[in-house]
Order: sequence, then C-alpha cells, then structure tokens
Amino acid sequence: DNALTDHCIAQVYIETGRYQLAKERFHKILNGHGVGFSGFNLWMLYVDYGFTLVALGDFEDAIQPLEYGLSRNAAVPHGQNALGYAYASLQKLAEAQEVFARGLEYDPECAVLWSNLASVWMAMGAYQ
Repeated sequence: DNALTDHCIAQVYIETGRYQLAKERFHKILNGHGVGFSGFNLWMLYVDYGFTLVALGDFEDAIQPLEYGLSRNAAVPHGQNALGYAYASLQKLAEAQEVFARGLEYDPECAVLWSNLASVWMAMGAYQ
C-alpha cells in the first residue's frame, strides 16, 4: 500500500468533483503509514486535503491542514485561495484578506484570488 498512489487517486477525485471520495482517501493516508511522503512533498498532502475540506464546506476543519501545508510551501496559490476562502466563510475577514494577498504574491494574475480579495474588501466596507 502506497500513500502516494492513494494521493494520486484523491487528486483524480478532486479534479472530477468527487470530494467526499477524495476525503475518504485522505483519511486512509493520514491514518496509515504515509509511505512515499517526506519533508519535500508532505506539503501537497495537507494542502490538497484542506482544499478538499473547503470544497465540502468543512471550513473549520480545513484551516489546520491548509496552514500546515502552506507553512511547508507557501508558493501554492490554489492553497492560499482555499485557506482565504475558509477564513472568509467563517467571517474572519482580516485573515482572509492577508491570505488572498499572500496568494497574489505567487500568482499576481490569478483572477480567482483577485475576485475573492475584492469580495472580502466589499464585506469589510473597503470600497476604495
């Protein structure tokens, strides 16, 4: 049994919108031995798991794995977006603003990050 293979399967589930199946696969990995993951690639396991939780609306549960994964590799704009979205959904707007802005440092052309940042600014009443 190889955790990297399970992670690849989870990624297919994510890409095809089958988030509950991806979550189950991540639980298998996280409850198992983690063969194939180490210091250089562990970040992607946690970012993808957190992304999946955000897609399922589990915003509280998504924050810790996203923060952990992004602490190991911050240059993951879709992970920064997922974390910002989780914070915004929990009405933690200052945190969301900070995370969306950090994501834009890595991909300044990302329309989704800009859109989500603008939504946070609107919610905060910052119209200028």
